[in-house]
Amino acid sequence: MIIANPIYDVVFKYLMEDTEIAKGLLSTILKTDIIELSLKPQETTTTAFAGTQIVTVLRLDFVAVIKQANGTNKKVLIELQKTKRGTNIARFRRYLGEQYQKEDSVYVAGEEKTEHLEIVTIYFLGFLLNNTNVPVVKVENNYIDADTNQQLAEKPDDDFLLLLNHESYTIQIPLLKGKVQSRLLKVLKVFSQEYKTDNKHNLNFTEEETDPLIKQMLDRLRRAAADEELRRKMDVEDEYEDTYNKEFKALNDKYLQEKQRAEEEKQRAEEEKQRAEQATQQAEEEKQRAEEEKQRAEQATQQAEEEKQRAEEEKQRAEQLLQELNDLKKRFNL
Repeated sequence: MIIANPIYDVVFKYLMEDTEIAKGLLSTILKTDIIELSLKPQETTTTAFAGTQIVTVLRLDFVAVIKQANGTNKKVLIELQKTKRGTNIARFRRYLGEQYQKEDSVYVAGEEKTEHLEIVTIYFLGFLLNNTNVPVVKVENNYIDADTNQQLAEKPDDDFLLLLNHESYTIQIPLLKGKVQSRLLKVLKVFSQEYKTDNKHNLNFTEEETDPLIKQMLDRLRRAAADEELRRKMDVEDEYEDTYNKEFKALNDKYLQEKQRAEEEKQRAEEEKQRAEQATQQAEEEKQRAEEEKQRAEQATQQAEEEKQRAEEEKQRAEQLLQELNDLKKRFNL
């Protein structure tokens, strides 16, 4: 069966706009009954750069009423994000921070109130996480006595703990492949890229399925593949990414060239500085040698002066002795 590829934002959004499909898919992921589900109107797509590629993150928010294990119903906010490529984790954190500030209407003892809702996040990733080799990773809130390290017998029912922590599910689309057994993975196989065709807009889903939810998802995606407007939007999505990727690559290449030139200039400047320092050192060494030669010459001059002075003194003593000898001769009429 040829179906539209839900890796595309426009197709994924089209699929999740069907409330029954969204309710069934989210119930399967959360493994809980969703009694009511509504898609909030503020669907957003954020664009950012990662490396040399453009990255888009599709965000859909659902308000759901879920049935708890104790039989009571609870309203929660389900935040769903999908991206094909890795991006800065800060973008996910920033959006999550915005969600923590939002409020919604709830009924308490028959009276409508505006309160913050518990948040459940679901991430559909078109890339692989580091050292995480399972298709679906659940991070849940466990409430543990830090003193005994024992899990609490009952889940706390206090907003401080419930609203400041959240449960999350991360789905790695590249790992949705091969033979699977669980219903969760069978449902998620609809997103598997192992069914890609030469036309990347389409998947050729070859599995025989009897599961009502999977058949419903496949039927909607089959209709999406035949929808001219959706195909045009997929083309636009491709063109958008291709154009921005090319422009960004050109700018990135220019940046890398300028960076390389700057590095080369810096290296040349360092080499010039090194040569100048070597020349200065040589000049200092020459100057030191000249000073030493000058010092030796001065020492030789001083020694010559001292020798001359000693010779003068010897001459003076000889002349004095000669004078004394002449005086002696005169005294004795010699």
